[in-house]
Amino acid sequence: KKALNKQKKQLKVLILVSLLAFFDLFFTVHADFNEIIVNTNSDDALAVGAAVCDTDLSDGATVTCSFRAAIEFANATANLDTADQIKFTGISGDDTVITVATNLPAITQEVIIDGTDGDSDVRDITIEGGQSTDEGILFSGNNAHGSVLKNLVVRGFSTFNLKIDSSVRTASTTYTIQDNYFGVDQDGDSVYGTTDNYNIFLNNSDYINFTGNTAAGDHWYHIYAYN
Repeated sequence: KKALNKQKKQLKVLILVSLLAFFDLFFTVHADFNEIIVNTNSDDALAVGAAVCDTDLSDGATVTCSFRAAIEFANATANLDTADQIKFTGISGDDTVITVATNLPAITQEVIIDGTDGDSDVRDITIEGGQSTDEGILFSGNNAHGSVLKNLVVRGFSTFNLKIDSSVRTASTTYTIQDNYFGVDQDGDSVYGTTDNYNIFLNNSDYINFTGNTAAGDHWYHIYAYN
């Protein structure tokens, strides 16, 4: 009987060790990127000293992450095995507009930005410049190579809605710009406002995967590609 009880205890220990090893492997495999969730349409900056994407550290455990703060947090934290992912969820309404009061920070780390709201595969999020903010979404520098921008509406910026500014031109500089609307409303047909300069500016554009996008409006250049 004692031998049987000993075997049962050894079996329980073995099962426990196996479970711990499984969960350790599971979380090791799945914690290979930072997922940054934008959950507000405010334009607040990242709070100083924030350990997560949060614009206000004075409200206890509540986490409020704006699109501006998400970019700042992605820039400030090193990527893990794969690029950081900026996603949108928990924002009320299907046609959420994020109005940007000043230029967005340049994106300087590889990142994946997906404009769906987590509940559908359509363009629910609009990044709006209000015709008074100069610069929209800007990818800048070699560390941003490999970034993805998809399923967003970007409009109303007076200098450019999108700019990719790559200082080198090799196969490793590939960007993916997919299924976005630039300079139009969310229906993809109605032109929104005017931009004095560029709708889209692509610098060193040989290795940019540009597919399924709509660019329209009153601009000097809808797509300006410079190599």
